[in-house]
Amino acid sequence: MRNFLLTFIVSVGTAIQQNYRKGTLKLRGIKLGQGVVIGSNVKIGEGVSIGPLVKISDRTSIFGNVTLDSKVVIEHDVEIAGNVEIGAGSNIGSYSCISTMPKGHITIGKRVIVNAFNIIGAGEKVLIEDDCIFAAFVQITDSSHQFEKMSSSPRHDPAYSEPVIVGEGSWLGSSVKILKGVTVHKGCVIGASAVVTRDLPPFSISAGIPARVIRYRE
Repeated sequence: MRNFLLTFIVSVGTAIQQNYRKGTLKLRGIKLGQGVVIGSNVKIGEGVSIGPLVKISDRTSIFGNVTLDSKVVIEHDVEIAGNVEIGAGSNIGSYSCISTMPKGHITIGKRVIVNAFNIIGAGEKVLIEDDCIFAAFVQITDSSHQFEKMSSSPRHDPAYSEPVIVGEGSWLGSSVKILKGVTVHKGCVIGASAVVTRDLPPFSISAGIPARVIRYRE
């Protein structure tokens, strides 16, 4: 009987906390679908739209023009900022950072698995299509600094961007890096720690620095 009472008290306390958190967000004009779960110490800015059955875990920050479709899971200590769309059923792993420059845009498709410690940044456009899998520590950027002038540090030179696309159903191994202007076509597999500097053909298997096609999926 005692265990039942403790469980009941904890459940009621959790429900009260959830209602308070969601009520506070709604008062600030943030769109929340049915069945959303908000963890503790979560920070969400105006302009964010959250679909039904989304779960946002503890200590996550979401700011900007961000849309989370239904059943998205955001694990703990994630940062999302800028112009970002995440499709239904996708999962963003702990300690990941997804951010854009003011004119940049990141689109993550449906049922995408982004594992822990991923970094995805866009100055112009990064598109990740449906059903991709990213292992831990993947980095994707569509931007780079100019560095030809010896008279100034690259830190002070202007950045330039070229769109990056990761095709449907691709699998990126741990610590893969994809650089600006690259299209990874449908169904690619990229080995751990590869650095992708050029387009990869559909259903290819690549590895190395820089990444090169070693064979194709049968």
